[in-house]
Amino acid sequence: MNTNNQNVDELHAVSDYVQRIEEFARADGQRHRPRVEVAEIPKGYPAQAVLLDGIKRDRRIRIDPTRLVEAGADGHDHSQVLLARAVVSLHPRSPLAIAFVLLAIAAMVTVAVRVILIAPTQATLSLVDVFRQYQSVPYFCMTAIAFSVAAFWVGERSRERRTVSLVGREAVLRWLEQKHPQDWETRQRIKALGGTPRSRRAEQPLLRPRTELSWRTTVACVFVVWVILFLVPTVTAIGDLVESTVEPDDTSTPWAALTTAARLIVSSLLAVLLLVSVRTWRNLTWTQVGIPYQRWAHGKWSKSPLVSRRRFATAYAFLIFFIGSLLAGLVASVVGGIDANQNIAIDNLPVAVIQCIRAGIFEEIGFVAIPAALVLYRTQVDRPTGNKWPIVALVIGSGIARALPHIYYGPGALAWAFTWGSIVMLTFLFTRRILPVISAHIVLDLIVILVHH
Repeated sequence: MNTNNQNVDELHAVSDYVQRIEEFARADGQRHRPRVEVAEIPKGYPAQAVLLDGIKRDRRIRIDPTRLVEAGADGHDHSQVLLARAVVSLHPRSPLAIAFVLLAIAAMVTVAVRVILIAPTQATLSLVDVFRQYQSVPYFCMTAIAFSVAAFWVGERSRERRTVSLVGREAVLRWLEQKHPQDWETRQRIKALGGTPRSRRAEQPLLRPRTELSWRTTVACVFVVWVILFLVPTVTAIGDLVESTVEPDDTSTPWAALTTAARLIVSSLLAVLLLVSVRTWRNLTWTQVGIPYQRWAHGKWSKSPLVSRRRFATAYAFLIFFIGSLLAGLVASVVGGIDANQNIAIDNLPVAVIQCIRAGIFEEIGFVAIPAALVLYRTQVDRPTGNKWPIVALVIGSGIARALPHIYYGPGALAWAFTWGSIVMLTFLFTRRILPVISAHIVLDLIVILVHH
């Protein structure tokens, strides 16, 4: 008997949802009534617009009644917002979004044309020459990605405005505010509608058992770390710039190769030791120094929305590192003043691989993780509010600190490395992940080394 009642209730709910969809379609000015399909939707929104069926154009709305009922678990009926979003998604995209899509397609076509034109000459070119021929392709790929993201963003804003016109601003705000966790995009959408995002900081934060540092002491500590890790490389780089000669590390004999490898490994361990010392001194967790993977280490896996967001942040940090390097290269090509013929690649491949691993660990810990830990957690409050200057100081300082040891490429390398370092620090501050940044640096250097060899 209970099963029959449940089936009757579900039929009534489906009938109600179909009626609402028809009302929303008429209010949105759509001439044709959309078809409604009832199906189980395990992922995504429980009401979705279907525009394509394979390669054929389609126009229907798929709903999951069970999940639509569950969408009102917080006491508010969010099904109207979800149904309205699905209805407006059937509407043609805004002209601006269409323009961005066309620009993204144009950029991808440009990439394909360049690859096709260069491909016939590969048989007569060395690997390094082919790499140089293709050097403009990543910029077009990055342009295509940027236009695609812009098209998605503009389309989402247009869809949200039309949803508000159907169900009201308050209903959309309630739906956005109940989402957990509130990521950066959700917070911006709430602000665009005039709402106030949920605070990410405790109203009465607990004071941590650590000594509060003055700004003078904090800057002195960051400077001491820079001197320990980067003073010798900076002095060497300036000397190489003055003499206009850059020599790779000596690996001509087995003993020289072993000595070079040992020096690279010791310098990496020194950077790690300094990070662990700062963490212990400032009483920080591993998450606060950019290594939030303790649950994974203990075998605690889950598929919660929060864990999904954390995995996305890890992938985002890895990807943005490469985009930052491309932007830095673009700045270098505009500014000029870089001697691309300076060769610091080690001929011994095993030692070269060690050099790549060392560069990722040594530089990202020294330029990013340690300064951020010292500046962000100089007080007893973990996340102080209202002061943006520490963020600005970290971004600018990290860019300058990264630029100086790379000056052997020429004066233009200052702009290149500053842009690169600033983007990497911004990425870390946004994601609070240092391991994907280190991994991306290692992968990038390995690609360069493999091309060289």
